[in-house]
Amino acid sequence: MLLALLLLNIFGYDHVADVDMLAIDKALGQLTTRLEPDLFGRRFARLDRRHRGGRKRVFSSPRSIHD
Repeated sequence: MLLALLLLNIFGYDHVADVDMLAIDKALGQLTTRLEPDLFGRRFARLDRRHRGGRKRVFSSPRSIHD
């Protein structure tokens, strides 16, 4: 979630709902997925196992960021 907020600020988006615009960019999604273990540690990379259906989103949803 922190990474999504940082990227929103870097790319100049003003609203939390703009996180969906980040999710549309496939290259950014692939880069983020590949760099997450190095940015947040190896243990963070196993978070997708915590979700029953697997991890479907690269970035958090706008609602969870807002909350």
